[in-house]
Amino acid sequence: MLCMTIIIGFNAYDGRVKNFYEVVGGEPEEIPFTLLTDISSTNTTDDSKVVFDFDQIREIVSYFNQFQYQKMKEQHLTLVPSNQTMYLNIFESEIFIDTNKNEIIVDTIIYEVLGGNIDYHWLKEIYDSIEE
Repeated sequence: MLCMTIIIGFNAYDGRVKNFYEVVGGEPEEIPFTLLTDISSTNTTDDSKVVFDFDQIREIVSYFNQFQYQKMKEQHLTLVPSNQTMYLNIFESEIFIDTNKNEIIVDTIIYEVLGGNIDYHWLKEIYDSIEE
């Protein structure tokens, strides 16, 4: 019985390192559109911009795929939008990007970003370049 509890607990954590496609569950060819929102100034997702241009979508996904992601052991879900927080909806996954903590929250699961820091200013430039 004790062995089963340990095995179940270990499997629930799944601390292996993943790429962006594994985290959001899709492939770049499957993206019909994406939604990008700068919630650092509004604290809402009302100012969302929809990206239909496949090259721009591929650029966004490629940017996030350069990092690796590891599910955090402690899953205390408290998102307080800071002055550098973005929202991304892709592959029907809701992703909050906290560049201050270098974490992403994908459908209520918190991942630590490994292999570098997500650059808010790069994301802001992409957001500003999206035509409405």
